[in-house]
Amino acid sequence: MVYFWEWTQVSLGTGTVGEAYNQIATNTSYGFPSLGWTGIKVASDVHAWNGKLIVVVVLLPISGSEYWLIVSSAGDGTEDDAKANINIVSSQIKIILNDYF
Repeated sequence: MVYFWEWTQVSLGTGTVGEAYNQIATNTSYGFPSLGWTGIKVASDVHAWNGKLIVVVVLLPISGSEYWLIVSSAGDGTEDDAKANINIVSSQIKIILNDYF
């Protein structure tokens, strides 16, 4: 079992966490569907499965439109697999946030 996570500060501009989660869950160019991931769910986070690993995205408020973007990956893969998932997701989310918010 592996668990790995990273965080970075992002801005949602005038968008909301719900709108960001929806884009991550449904955007066919940069969201989870574009990566071919399955079991996509939106709740107090947004998560999806990539093979044996789950990837979870959470936005936690800092102040105003500034948030901590926390991306974690866990499951039966390797640490390198988890890190690769996080790098891919983080890159895609930053594109979504720049393009839509």
